[in-house]
Amino acid sequence: MIFSLAVGLRLRSHNIRRRCELFRLVNGGNRLPQRATRFSAGFDVFAREDMVIGAGETKLIGLGVVLDLSGFTPNGCTKCGESVGVYQDRFVGHYCEECGMQLDDEEALEFFMSRYYFDLCMRSSLALKGLIIPNGAGKIDMDYPDELKMMVHNPVQLWDTGNGSVDINCFTPYQVKRGDKIGQLILCRHEGYLLPAEYTLDTERVGGFGSTGE
Repeated sequence: MIFSLAVGLRLRSHNIRRRCELFRLVNGGNRLPQRATRFSAGFDVFAREDMVIGAGETKLIGLGVVLDLSGFTPNGCTKCGESVGVYQDRFVGHYCEECGMQLDDEEALEFFMSRYYFDLCMRSSLALKGLIIPNGAGKIDMDYPDELKMMVHNPVQLWDTGNGSVDINCFTPYQVKRGDKIGQLILCRHEGYLLPAEYTLDTERVGGFGSTGE
């Protein structure tokens, strides 16, 4: 029992160190994404710049980070759906006692990148103030090379005057400040790898927003 506990603690410590290598600061960013608690669903992300979003405007807010998986190794098993990183003490290296899968570091990373992506969602407190992400949530593939940015729209606000007419408020800008917590990155799984090879161009991604559609 003592030996098993010691192994579990050692693996947790090793995996926590590796997990920090998933992101890298760029363009003056000063805060890496972080999970508030071990039960948090996603990583909090922070604005790297001051910005004013006027009523009716849509702007991109830089988060000051890029994905950097060059030194990242997934925790746990990426095959059997055991929620990566939750049951570290059940795995030794990349051998899973649940499904019997065994991978080296490079294979584990390829497995992870081909099956997972991030949803970039708005912080609920900003949504409460009327701000929206126009397409609902940003989809970030694991080979996305550029700075992560959040597209935010500040809708023109309407309100009932109480006398049967509606007024339009075009003068309610929203101020974003550097370091503000503005969204969350949620790790999601997809099954795109199951699609036939002829549906995949298999090209090297070289750009940011809309790059795969050029």
